Amino acid sequence: LVINAQQAIGEGEGKVEIVVNQNPIELIVRDSGPGMSDEVAARMFEPRFTTRGGGSGLGLAIVKAIADRHGMDVKCNTSHGKGTSFVMRISL
Repeated sequence: LVINAQQAIGEGEGKVEIVVNQNPIELIVRDSGPGMSDEVAARMFEPRFTTRGGGSGLGLAIVKAIADRHGMDVKCNTSHGKGTSFVMRISL
């Protein structure tokens, strides 16, 4: 998630923020990049789906598979032109 956020902001000025909360247990990775369109957001967890030249399209699919295997919930909040946040929450 951090690598994706870093790639989203590119070489220009941007910000990646990582937050860990204890109650509920969650990891939040937020970037100030361009965000995603609704069409891209709908497909982001599909294996081999990429919008980046040279990308494998496996990163977010692997994140989702690992989260599912461990009973974690992964949510994405994105707004085209306003950045993206991923929240991984552990349900106890």
